[in-house]
Amino acid sequence: MALFGLKQKKATLVVAEKKQAVAKTDTSSSAPIFQDVFDVLKSPRITEKATDSIERNIYVFMVKERATKNQIKEAVRKLYSVDPVKVHTATVQPKARTIKGITGHSASGKKAYIYLKKGQTIEII
Repeated sequence: MALFGLKQKKATLVVAEKKQAVAKTDTSSSAPIFQDVFDVLKSPRITEKATDSIERNIYVFMVKERATKNQIKEAVRKLYSVDPVKVHTATVQPKARTIKGITGHSASGKKAYIYLKKGQTIEII
């Protein structure tokens, strides 16, 4: 019986070593790594609500769906040379549309509300 117990201990040691090796090599995180700041921000979102919020130093941008708040904040900091105070994100759900009898849907995505310090502005052309 001692012989079988010894094999089992060796097997558990081998499994533990494999788990440690995988843990060391697996450094991927859930957040994607974008090549450039232009990959994070798609475009400014120009709507009636978004233009009204500019008076309160809140700017709205369409962003990549997998972009995190920290990545968005860093992209705005590099592109526009401003200091975002905070970033809120929201997903845009697709809406059903019917045009000339053809049913489709509008685009979905993710938008980011970027709050700036007083006195700072972003020129959106």
